[in-house]
Amino acid sequence: MLIIDTLKEKVRDWVKNKRIEQPDRFRSLILLVALLCLVWFARFFPTTHVPTYVPLSIAGQDHYLEVARAKQQQRQGLKNRAGLWKHGGMVFDLGLTRPVTVTMDEVNFPLTVFTLTGHLQILEVVHLQPKEQHTFARPCRYFVEIPRRSDIVPGIILEHFNPEATLDLDLVVLGSREAF
Repeated sequence: MLIIDTLKEKVRDWVKNKRIEQPDRFRSLILLVALLCLVWFARFFPTTHVPTYVPLSIAGQDHYLEVARAKQQQRQGLKNRAGLWKHGGMVFDLGLTRPVTVTMDEVNFPLTVFTLTGHLQILEVVHLQPKEQHTFARPCRYFVEIPRRSDIVPGIILEHFNPEATLDLDLVVLGSREAF
């Protein structure tokens, strides 16, 4: 018991000697408020986006589509890019079926845009030039933007297409029943 009492006494002495003085409390409070403000303001600044891609093959031609799931990604889309890689593009996952209007403002190259049904069948296809706008006749959950192609038509079903997958997980075969 003597050892415990001695330890308690030593701790009390140490606490008395290490008490925080009034100016130190004020500095600590200011630092805490500054930290909380920094955390609160951080939500207003964009974070770095690392794109996710899914593969797509259309009539034997491979495409690697950047996936736009977040509202910020969907608003930005393919705007303000100098060009689009011949095998590039973007798939938009809207999360639920809804009406879609594609606006080509600030897009500097022609695109083929198509919507997909819930069963991943191409529903409607349009070819858009910069500055054009198009509202699709039927709502959809997914739509795809790729470099202009004339061989894409409504009715084709995407097999094994999973917009949730990453590049190394899934393979999309469109217009062909053969795996490659």
